[in-house]
Amino acid sequence: MKSLIDITNKQKYYLPVYLVFIIGISCTSIIAAYLNNLEHTKIEEQFIQRTDNITDNFQIHLDDYNDTVRLLKAFFLSSEFVEKDEFELLSISTLLYKNNVSGMFFIPNVDPDNLEKYKIFHEKTHERLSPDLEEPTAQKIHYPVLYSASLNTKPIDLGKDFANIPQLKNTIELSKLTSSSSMSELVKIGSSKPQLYIFHSFTMNNENKKYTDILQRYYSTAGTIGIHFSIEELVSEFIDRNHITDLNLNIQISEQGKNIKTIYNSPESKSTKRLNRTNNFESLSQTWHINYTPKENYYIVQEWIELLVINIGLILSSALSYYYFSLLKRSEKDKET
Repeated sequence: MKSLIDITNKQKYYLPVYLVFIIGISCTSIIAAYLNNLEHTKIEEQFIQRTDNITDNFQIHLDDYNDTVRLLKAFFLSSEFVEKDEFELLSISTLLYKNNVSGMFFIPNVDPDNLEKYKIFHEKTHERLSPDLEEPTAQKIHYPVLYSASLNTKPIDLGKDFANIPQLKNTIELSKLTSSSSMSELVKIGSSKPQLYIFHSFTMNNENKKYTDILQRYYSTAGTIGIHFSIEELVSEFIDRNHITDLNLNIQISEQGKNIKTIYNSPESKSTKRLNRTNNFESLSQTWHINYTPKENYYIVQEWIELLVINIGLILSSALSYYYFSLLKRSEKDKET
């Protein structure tokens, strides 16, 4: 009987104390969950805003590369005929401050009927022919490289016929069709690493201008200018310029959402899947898809509020429970007295 009385007395003391502690912990959990949800909503909004800003800046970054092509186009349009030395002077001057552009080039459009005349013109200009011109393959049109310049890498071989490279041929013809800049997928030429190519085809009416050689008129009124560059260097420059240290980037391109191909992936590093966002935009005849995922340290700073609330809740719940327990003990003593 005595043990039952002791048990009843313990329940009288401890059960209300447990209830106070449980209620305190429950309230703490609800508040922590609310703050956690509020914080993550805020983080997600900031993440969306930041990735949108990065995407906008990336488009501007691409336009900067395309401006190099526009500069070259303006030079051709303002000249009756661009000589080899003039092209090299402009190209080297441009590449000095565009150090991530691997090279620049000019390609005339040569149909089969004019191929033999062009070979004479090309050999006269460079004193040699390339294998693509010595033994040309059957094509409806040829795209041989007439001028090529580079600083840090080996320039594209003069006379290289881009009509023999399907990815580049299709991109040139797309530029001719749309009269705007177009970009190829990653293409590897020779021993160099795969690179991206931006082309801009143009035609112009020079009927009133005089040329010493009729071929000069032909090759100045129709052609394609362009640049090539490394996607790794383009993205690396962009990441450094925008101080992107806490996000992983995956960049893909496609043609109107089809044939999606990855052209860049952040170096292997751990990422959290709590946030994942892909932004799409159109540029250089391609649809770009940039996927952002935060690195594993992205949440370290943002989670301190939740931990603080939990710790404060535990301390307060324990303090209230102890205080209530003390009141019960004191009340019991008063009754005994």
